[in-house]
Amino acid sequence: MSRLSRKFKVMGLALMVVSAFSAFAAAAQAAPQFTVGGSKVTTTVPLRTTTVPGDFVLRVPSLPLEVTCTELHIESGAINSPTDVSATSLVFTNCVVSSNPTKCQVTNVGGTVGTIVTGALTGTLATVGTGTDLLLSPAATNFVELEVTAKAGQSCPVSGKYKIAGTAAVKMTTGTNATTVSGESSEAIQKAYDVTAGAVKLTVGAKEAFLSLSTSFALESDGNWGVDA
Repeated sequence: MSRLSRKFKVMGLALMVVSAFSAFAAAAQAAPQFTVGGSKVTTTVPLRTTTVPGDFVLRVPSLPLEVTCTELHIESGAINSPTDVSATSLVFTNCVVSSNPTKCQVTNVGGTVGTIVTGALTGTLATVGTGTDLLLSPAATNFVELEVTAKAGQSCPVSGKYKIAGTAAVKMTTGTNATTVSGESSEAIQKAYDVTAGAVKLTVGAKEAFLSLSTSFALESDGNWGVDA
């Protein structure tokens, strides 16, 4: 091999190393993170939901069971690190069994009819394709155990107790620094994980469940914050 050939080979290897390092650095920079006031979160920041018109729907097609609620808020929500959040519960109100509203009613086990209170949960930011999702999981085994009962004088065909487990994916709006940040979950968002990132799904026993929601989150301080991707 000539001296010139060796020189070009060394240069080629050097370029490959630089390219690999640049790709690694870009990937590291692209990791999503929570920011407050334009800066990375460095301490616990209290978090809450804001009121957004629309329905929050849990659907279990194979039962069939569909539960619709019209309001959602977070109990003791917090951003704990640049990538993680937690809450002692999510509280859904004005809930009905929308698949059979005249005969059935719903709550969590031991709760008040029309209200569903989940257990504690945690969330972690993740990049999927070109989007950023907040992956919500129960701190214990289940998000909540629903109890569906018959209304007075009725017979409900789906009466029973249903434990909701697994992981829910909420797609977050990124690149903002504002007082509210939007999040959305849908059957399509959840099913995207079947092909891009493995099993991320909600379950009722062996049956798959789907959550649809659109909401906004805010800091308790009402300060500016966001999700950088």
